[in-house]
Amino acid sequence: MTDETKILLTAVVTSAVTSFFTVGVIEPFKAWLQRRRVRRWLYRELIHNCLALTAWVQSAKRYPNIQEHTAAQFASEYKRLAYDLAVKDAAFYALPHEEPYRIDRMYRDFELIASGAYEDAQDCFLRAQVAAASMYLAVKDRSLSKRVAFSVSTKRQKQYFRENLPRVPYVNFDDPPKLKERLHRRYDAFKYWLWRKFKPLF
Repeated sequence: MTDETKILLTAVVTSAVTSFFTVGVIEPFKAWLQRRRVRRWLYRELIHNCLALTAWVQSAKRYPNIQEHTAAQFASEYKRLAYDLAVKDAAFYALPHEEPYRIDRMYRDFELIASGAYEDAQDCFLRAQVAAASMYLAVKDRSLSKRVAFSVSTKRQKQYFRENLPRVPYVNFDDPPKLKERLHRRYDAFKYWLWRKFKPLF
């Protein structure tokens, strides 16, 4: 084999190995990092919006005369920058299971409240109550990830989940839950017990 052939063969092999490594390792890893980044931004923004609504709902329950200001109050605190950026990114549509659809539906509800689409003040307030609970409802039925929700939460936001998740019923199934779901629920029950038992530590 001549030197020229060896050099050419080495170049071909090196190029093939580099291409394989790029396509098989680097690109999937970059895509995973981007999905993780988008997911965390969205969860952080969703939690903020739900807590903003929760704080308002709790205040307005005590003072019904201010319920007519629900849309204006939420609009002043509503954030959707992460969502607007995410829907332009392919990583959003690569999120697991039904996450993109559930997140999109939550933002649609937020948008209707913030824009004043519900002209009746009582109807708007009732919608706000439902939307305020949407994050922990989605976490409870596993449409959104509990692990990610807790990882991006502040101490106060974690407390919000620990107070509300045990109170929320599981999604009703037409058929009895399968083994995997039953195991999930047993694990949940154990965590809820730990939260109550060691509440000062969390």
